[in-house]
Amino acid sequence: AVVERYREVAKVGSKLEFTSELMNDASYFLNWLRNQSVLAINTKVDALVWNGDGADGANAKHIYGIKGSATAFDAAAAGVEGKFKNADIYSLFGACKAQAEDATNGAYSPNVVFVHPSVYTRIRGLRNANGDQITVNDIKNFLGCEIVSTTRLAAGEACVADLNAIQLHEKLGFELEVERIASTDSYAMHLRWRGNVVVPDEAKKAVIYVANIDTAISAIAKAS
Repeated sequence: AVVERYREVAKVGSKLEFTSELMNDASYFLNWLRNQSVLAINTKVDALVWNGDGADGANAKHIYGIKGSATAFDAAAAGVEGKFKNADIYSLFGACKAQAEDATNGAYSPNVVFVHPSVYTRIRGLRNANGDQITVNDIKNFLGCEIVSTTRLAAGEACVADLNAIQLHEKLGFELEVERIASTDSYAMHLRWRGNVVVPDEAKKAVIYVANIDTAISAIAKAS
């Protein structure tokens, strides 16, 4: 069955006030300020793309976060509950990929893993049963996934996803407006970004969210 959904375009903006002297005497500095405003908005949007609270109804004009649109990792659904003798992060990511591929009947296959920098460092310390180091490239080659370090996720979280399942819609780039404030002989620079994130219902099965890595590893570990 197909169910129609509708959401608004979210808007994120910044406001920066500056004197008329700055505009007339140091216009080059304004370019730097504008770039800082762009950076601030991009940083904010990046955080909201992961953790936004957009929802049909009251928050329809907010950014819909990937985290809220993802499917929780389920060891049983992945078919690997209690299956790994020496379960580790390496095994967990493979289990997440298996869950996504099975749930979508192979229509989607995860190609990226998002983790906190502390988890990325933990991955670099992995070793196999022979004591040989398992590198990030080994995991990339085995899973076919890029390993991306980001502070948008908390230390215990991970997200294994097919990027084709995540749609980021942006409207016409940035909108710039300069407002004259005569009463203070100054100006205000307004910079705005418009867009939103969409993860269709069926595609959510290809975005696997791990709320707690250690708990998930315990779920796939074989009992001693």
